[in-house]
Amino acid sequence: MHDNASIYTAHTVVDWFTEMGIPLADHPLFSPDINPIEHIWFYLKKQVLLLHPELTDIGKGEADL
Repeated sequence: MHDNASIYTAHTVVDWFTEMGIPLADHPLFSPDINPIEHIWFYLKKQVLLLHPELTDIGKGEADL
């Protein structure tokens, strides 16, 4: 499986997959549903913030640090 980056959709690459008998499936460009780790990040971040609430504002700007 690969994303639809131009390096994978070049005619040379597509032809090689065809010659090798490798079927290609169409995938959306950005689909977190096909990447299970994306679902886990939500729960991991939630647990970290429960254990360390002081991290809630991290990444919102350096002016308040």
